[in-house]
Amino acid sequence: MTPSKPALREVQKLALHPQADRIPLMPEPEYAAFRADIAARGIVVPIEITNANVVLDGRQRLRAAGELGHQTVPVRVVEVEDELDYMYRAAIFRRELTASQRAALVVERDEYLDLRFASIC
Repeated sequence: MTPSKPALREVQKLALHPQADRIPLMPEPEYAAFRADIAARGIVVPIEITNANVVLDGRQRLRAAGELGHQTVPVRVVEVEDELDYMYRAAIFRRELTASQRAALVVERDEYLDLRFASIC
């Protein structure tokens, strides 16, 4: 992965990855607190996107920014070999997942990688 320096992008120009729904969302009570924190402090950790403005990590940050009326958000462009694997890894190491959600993602990622490598051979 080669990350860029943080920059600002227009919220309206960012798109969710087509497979973003594979990653569980925060429970609503946690999201409400998360959104309140963004309202108070802004987005502290840049949203990670592709050169094509596709969000790989940070869809909850993007959602909160949109709901709060932010016009721009901090982003970091990342160049990765496998976008879905990158999304899995980012989610697996995220602290707001329950142990069972994390375990399910590890299994799903392993199955995805098995299929990916089988198609190469």
